[in-house]
Amino acid sequence: MPGLPSRILPAAAAVLILLLTGCESTSPMRSSAVQTEEKQAGQLATRGDYAGAAALYESAAAAASGDQRTHLLLMAAENYLRARDTASAQAAFAQSTRPPRGDLALHYRIIESELALARSQPQEAERALGPTPSPAAPYRLRRGYYRAQASIQAALRQPAREADARMRLADLASDSAERYTNQQQLLRLLAAMPEEQRSEVRRYGHPHAQGWIALADALAGAGADPLERDMRFRAWRSDYPNHPSARGLEQAPAGTQLPYFAGSATNIGVLLPLTGPYARAAESIQDGVMAAAFSMPAEQRPSVRVYDTGAPGAVLQAYNQATSEGAAVVIGPLTKEAVTMLKSSGILSAPVVALNHTDDAFGAAIPGFLQFSFSPEEEGRQVAERAMREGFRNPAILQPTSGWGARYVEGFSIAWDALGGVAPSVTDYEPEEHHLADPIKSAYAAGPDFFYIVGKPLKSRQLRTQIQYFGAADMPAYLTAQAVPSARPTDNLDLDGTRVPAMPWMLPGPDDSGDAAVAEGGTGASAGEPPVSRPASGPGDEPPPNGDGDMLQVVREGALAAGEGYGAFYAMGFDAVQIALNLPSLSSGYGVVDGATGRLTVDAAGIVHREPTWITFRRGKPTPLPDL
Repeated sequence: MPGLPSRILPAAAAVLILLLTGCESTSPMRSSAVQTEEKQAGQLATRGDYAGAAALYESAAAAASGDQRTHLLLMAAENYLRARDTASAQAAFAQSTRPPRGDLALHYRIIESELALARSQPQEAERALGPTPSPAAPYRLRRGYYRAQASIQAALRQPAREADARMRLADLASDSAERYTNQQQLLRLLAAMPEEQRSEVRRYGHPHAQGWIALADALAGAGADPLERDMRFRAWRSDYPNHPSARGLEQAPAGTQLPYFAGSATNIGVLLPLTGPYARAAESIQDGVMAAAFSMPAEQRPSVRVYDTGAPGAVLQAYNQATSEGAAVVIGPLTKEAVTMLKSSGILSAPVVALNHTDDAFGAAIPGFLQFSFSPEEEGRQVAERAMREGFRNPAILQPTSGWGARYVEGFSIAWDALGGVAPSVTDYEPEEHHLADPIKSAYAAGPDFFYIVGKPLKSRQLRTQIQYFGAADMPAYLTAQAVPSARPTDNLDLDGTRVPAMPWMLPGPDDSGDAAVAEGGTGASAGEPPVSRPASGPGDEPPPNGDGDMLQVVREGALAAGEGYGAFYAMGFDAVQIALNLPSLSSGYGVVDGATGRLTVDAAGIVHREPTWITFRRGKPTPLPDL
């Protein structure tokens, strides 16, 4: 280039190269498309479509680079987490690059921490979250930081540190529903704290800590009387006129009341039909609840009182009695009718861990109302997801003509379709028929690469045996959890090689030398058995007999003692206590309980989801399958 100084030539050449190559990172068209997708993703997230928002953020990230790409990938991971899709969140996060500093680095730490929480690794989550953010950090990120911090400290059983995080979150909570929920959890924590822990809370230095503590005491002393609570709240407000919680509680969502904290937050009321056709199941649940309580150290042990709801319409009276006598959380009721009645009553003054679900379980959520059940539809979904991950594509389902298996098939079919699978072949069989060649041959005609057998223990073994006889001996088969009938390996030899979504307590303990620790995993009590009645249990009751081993060993022994068909109920009662004691972290959407029935999480609708332990059988003994 004549006339240009030699030192300018390299720079000019570099500019020319960039212009000629049309560098993607500076393309106006590409930048505009990314911005459009990012805006659309934000709109979806605002409407609550977190999965759709996450997919758009990820799509936008594919066309971006540098810090913008990292930002979009972190937004994708954040929304996948809000959609309860941990695997996709981890995949999006793994594509991002750790920023060295600034707001993007804070966002990275928050997502890394939340993913560790989702893996039940609170220590790792705490390490990843790191130091507190600067007051100059964006409001949204500071809120995310303290939300994660509160869940971490709840998982670590550090109530003073959790309370401090929740106070700081209360200063930042955006909408009234989030603010109210966080305040309820904070006040319940403070109401249950001994003075030494409250002193620790004060030492953390939140400027309004003493006001929060005084409010918790005021509401705890009011009992269940809403007028008394309102009077005490007004008196407290006159003492602390500038406290930030006053505005939040006065602007609580429609239909909610001031929080109720009679006594310690570890007072648990249990509503069960101890008389009537469900008495045997209720007895097993009660034994599991008491075993969970007495497995804890004395200084941490919750007090438990059980109320009989066997009489028609007794559930509302029992709930009111439980809360008036100090229950800060209620487990139960058990039947769908009773759960529906309590949910629709509008009288909730203490949170509930219901042991069944209503027909509108996935509808509008009620704050503090959780629904924990053994859902056939969810088990069907779990089978579909496992089969797809194992690489199977052509399912054949065998279901009983009696109709009870339709819910398993429905859950499987919906999930299978969502995963992009071909429509399954569904063949009915007659449960009372011993020779099943015709339905099996009909199912084989569809050319399946695996079977899903929906059946009770005896029929599942017969179907499995005849499938091997009439077809390929190594044809893979999935069973329902209730197909596993017995603690004796000799009863399970026909199930060798099958895949079952089981409960962790069903696996043998480390000291089991012979028989597998499996009892029937079904959840249906026989209505024809005579009712069994037990007196209400109080804080002074003696613990039921159990071993001194770990949690699962305690449940194994108790579940086996409950008898075939009732071991799952015993484990359910045990896990209901774990849910009750971890309500704040579970309700936040980040908490996880590794329970005796499975890995438990709670979604935005208050539904407790239970991921099973997958097992197979070798010489009749249950053996865990690897995670996929």
